[in-house]
Amino acid sequence: MILVKNGGSCISDGSTYSCSCPEGYEGKNCQQDPCFSKPCLNDGKCTVSESSFICSCINGYSGSNCQSLPIPEREIWMGYETKNKQHFWLNDDLEMVNPVPDGHINGTKSIGCKYFDNTSKEAVPYLKVKKDGKVECKVHDVHEHEHNCVCMSHLRF
Repeated sequence: MILVKNGGSCISDGSTYSCSCPEGYEGKNCQQDPCFSKPCLNDGKCTVSESSFICSCINGYSGSNCQSLPIPEREIWMGYETKNKQHFWLNDDLEMVNPVPDGHINGTKSIGCKYFDNTSKEAVPYLKVKKDGKVECKVHDVHEHEHNCVCMSHLRF
């Protein structure tokens, strides 16, 4: 007698058998629920989907297992912090990658801040990384003049 679980059905040829499991279960006897091992991190909710699982993340976490932390809002100043480059690299968590890598890196974003107005030596361009992952190009000027600045971004594949 074959002890199949969770509504599965099995076929035997005498010496061996194979089971067909209902959606959400797997294993030799349909005994394993994909959410049983608690694959969702940081209080994410696991839902069975076909023969796998889907994590619903909370509190700004992301990723297939809710493993990625929320993105902190911050500013990246051109010059010292970017090693005097107007273009630099960010990883998937929008953290700066130094030194700037050569060649192509999957999923890495190349971002820069191009400053078009050179009339004020006190004007410094910077990127503002927001919590939603969006990046804005800004210019800080002690004299509060208006400046033209554009954020340049593209994905490398």
